[in-house]
Amino acid sequence: HEHGEVKAQPNLWGAVATIMIADGVMSLDNVLAIVGVAEGHLGLIIFGLLLSIPLVVFGAGFGLKLIDRWPIIVWAGAGLLGWVAGEMIATDPSVAAWLDRHGDPPDVAAAITGAVVVLAIAGGIKLAHRKPA
Repeated sequence: HEHGEVKAQPNLWGAVATIMIADGVMSLDNVLAIVGVAEGHLGLIIFGLLLSIPLVVFGAGFGLKLIDRWPIIVWAGAGLLGWVAGEMIATDPSVAAWLDRHGDPPDVAAAITGAVVVLAIAGGIKLAHRKPA
């Protein structure tokens, strides 16, 4: 299995700092995904955050086992994040106003575009890091 290029830290505080940065980045990603799916509904945002914390804490080990068995889950998750990002971009007031002026239906087209862009970038990165046979 390949792992990310995280530099090992020589002391305890360096390792703690690395873990804190990784947790912060993952938490921000989680919050953005919840806000995007909730589409501004405060009750859904609160529910999503309250539900996601125990899922992240207790479900991480189970999720890793599933990913080891079925790596396609990573690609499905990336596509879903791209889909939500495309919807978020299309429903931004300034972008939505520009899209409406040009007659494009922003929601589904932008969501599909977001998913395709994310998957294409991920595929390109994977090909670039592939070791020659």
